Amino acid sequence: MGEEVLKAYIFMDSPAYLPGDLIKVGFSVINYLSDVKEVEYDLRLSLNEKEFWSERGKIFLIRGEEKVLEWGLNLPFKTGILKAIATFSWVGGKLLAEKTARVSEPPDNPVRLIMVWHQHQPPSYLPNGRYKWDYPFRWVWYNLFNGGYTGGPYYVHAKLLLKYGDVKTVQHLSPSLLKQWVDAIENGYRLETGEYYDQDSREVKMVREALKMFKELSKNGTIELLTSVYAHTISGYLVSKYGMLDVVEEELELGYDITKAVFGVDAKGVWTPEMAWDQQLVEVYSRKGFEYTIL
Repeated sequence: MGEEVLKAYIFMDSPAYLPGDLIKVGFSVINYLSDVKEVEYDLRLSLNEKEFWSERGKIFLIRGEEKVLEWGLNLPFKTGILKAIATFSWVGGKLLAEKTARVSEPPDNPVRLIMVWHQHQPPSYLPNGRYKWDYPFRWVWYNLFNGGYTGGPYYVHAKLLLKYGDVKTVQHLSPSLLKQWVDAIENGYRLETGEYYDQDSREVKMVREALKMFKELSKNGTIELLTSVYAHTISGYLVSKYGMLDVVEEELELGYDITKAVFGVDAKGVWTPEMAWDQQLVEVYSRKGFEYTIL
């Protein structure tokens, strides 16, 4: 087709459903090149290749604009493969997008699965207080995803955890990441280049909201928090190679204190960085009262 003019994505609110579920389905369309583009869309849903729902319409997009449309509907009371196909047509072009999901009966013997999420950013601040990189914050506020999601991975992750509150997970928010979030919330943050984001900037407000969401998730029992050594130090290697048990213990104390100060909880689990294990870590973890670790 030559240069890419439009890009389109179909999204659903889950990769798997039960028969008869209320679902949300929609699409995102972005106009890259044309000043004004009139686009006709035709979205169809089928279950096991049998169409049961469709929606047609027209949208107008200026250059650089993204439009997101979404619908809610109930699935048929059948199992199988759910497929969404959307056709986008305009003068001189056509685009097709697809998305699939599975519709299944609930299992008689459900699998017991523990989901652990590891979220970490190393210290990005310099001795003068400025930040060499803004990744602890950028991955909160930067719109990285398509399909109607606002914000970066940390922000979207918290939003989805709130949305699906019945799904219980374990979350490791590294102490160095938490420390930098708190620093930005209290003081704003300044990059090495001099660029400054104050406490009332959109970027810092989203960091504040992300941390608030994680606090709510912890308080209502949707997530269980892990702590760790402060800056993701490869503890097992330091202990086995250099005998630095005291250094690891001191950094673990710092990490534990930050997690408790931010969330008000005594973490029962600890993340061991980079799967670097030494049996002497059991002694350190036990003294602090940790009940389990994740490698």
